[in-house]
Amino acid sequence: MKCGRAFVIATYQNTVLIYNPVAGKVRSTNGRIIQRALELLEREGIRARAVPTTGPGTAGEIARQAILKDPDLIVAMGGDGTINEVANGMVFSPVPLAVLPAGTANVLAMELGLGNRLDKAVRMLPQCAPERISVGQVHSAMGSRYFLLMAGAGLDAQIVYNVNANVKKQLGKLAYWSAGFSVVGRSLSQLDALLNGDRHRCGFALASRVKNYGGDLTIATGASLFENDFETVLFEGRHASRFLLHFIGVLAQSV
Repeated sequence: MKCGRAFVIATYQNTVLIYNPVAGKVRSTNGRIIQRALELLEREGIRARAVPTTGPGTAGEIARQAILKDPDLIVAMGGDGTINEVANGMVFSPVPLAVLPAGTANVLAMELGLGNRLDKAVRMLPQCAPERISVGQVHSAMGSRYFLLMAGAGLDAQIVYNVNANVKKQLGKLAYWSAGFSVVGRSLSQLDALLNGDRHRCGFALASRVKNYGGDLTIATGASLFENDFETVLFEGRHASRFLLHFIGVLAQSV
């Protein structure tokens, strides 16, 4: 749903709220935030029932099953990973998707102007209207999946892979920086990126639909969810320290 414009959405009476029970804000409140979300939605004329995910990779199937019952709206509440799973279960469906921030970075919520606060995000929903957007698709040996925000390869994928789940629970977004600094001094594997017929050798490749990377860094300055193209960011080089110094510099400019 596109937000921040003077639209008024319909009154939704058959809404499904899919949430991740181990997402940062849900876990830290022992689930009380879900009841709070339902109450806030009700105040805005959105009557919803809550359905928890039951483990990694289950949100998409929950969304697919929900669509079979013809809901008027699906709300995904969790981090960007949970939202992406829900979106994978909704691709090509006419049912609109709304998001509520409850994760670590909340990149999509921030990109849409909803912010990190639940109450603010819910209050903004009446100013939102459904709008179809393009999605990306990644193919690999493990299969294929769609993505709303970005897909990365090289250093980006290595950092995400190295994030420790327990550290993430304790440090939030700082866990990604910790994982990033853990590769300082290492040589990076190289990959070939083929863009518009030209081949580029690099250690980091990012195809992005959004400006923000991790919620803090603006590196894809021309990207937009509401355009049909990606913005692609490539970094050449073999040393991780070069990339991290660049990111630190971008972060310093954003503060």
